[in-house]
Amino acid sequence: MPIQSPCKKGGRPYTGYVRSVLDGGSGDDGLLQRFGLLVWPDLPDRWQDVDRRPDEDARRRVLNVFRRLSRVSTADIGAEQRGDGPPVLRFDPEALELFRSWRAVLEERLRSDEMHPTIESHLAKYRKLVPTLALLCHLVDVGQGPVGARSVRRALAWADYLESHVQRTYAAVTLPEVAAARAILRRIRAGDLQPAFRGWQIWRKGWAGLKDRSLVQEALELLCDYGWLQREHRTSKATGGRPAVIYHPHPSIVEDGPCS
Repeated sequence: MPIQSPCKKGGRPYTGYVRSVLDGGSGDDGLLQRFGLLVWPDLPDRWQDVDRRPDEDARRRVLNVFRRLSRVSTADIGAEQRGDGPPVLRFDPEALELFRSWRAVLEERLRSDEMHPTIESHLAKYRKLVPTLALLCHLVDVGQGPVGARSVRRALAWADYLESHVQRTYAAVTLPEVAAARAILRRIRAGDLQPAFRGWQIWRKGWAGLKDRSLVQEALELLCDYGWLQREHRTSKATGGRPAVIYHPHPSIVEDGPCS
């Protein structure tokens, strides 16, 4: 389970919106689930100025694709016209079998009661998203006639990537200890915590997302479980002889290691 920084200040209002969606209140209007291409931003921990010219060749190729598709006709792509219905492109037999196999797995997952209802609703829209992506891949490749297996495979790979971001987006709220763990990692890397620290030195600071004592403790336990922190039990007179827990960050946290 990667514990990376999904976003910093810019992400907090968005997290609040996701929370309102999951809570089933006025924010749960179905809008978020319609963002099929939703991705969760990964901002680097350290800012670096980048001053370079855009890739003009890539820009030109993309603009040419848009221009071509804006002028394409149904006859150009070999779309079928049946009666008064709209022209359509269908899957070829291999592509249809790929899509049916994928959808069978999706439908089982949607009925497993193992996901939050909002996430189920989001993934249910992949029934339409995957064929749409396959069609786009087909047209971008100047395909004609039925949509082939190559386009479907690309659409399925794209859907897998997008689902990973869906899970991360909702996990920011459904798994608050993960978000708190990320916040603790950021504080360590920023030098806001000493190389050896105690839990109260986090929650007493009143930092955003780290004000709740029990949540901070859960986050610390999670970081220990995944090897980001190491516990040291130390007896202190200040605690009346009771062992105090001291946390030591893994050296990679303050270097360009796993959480960069």
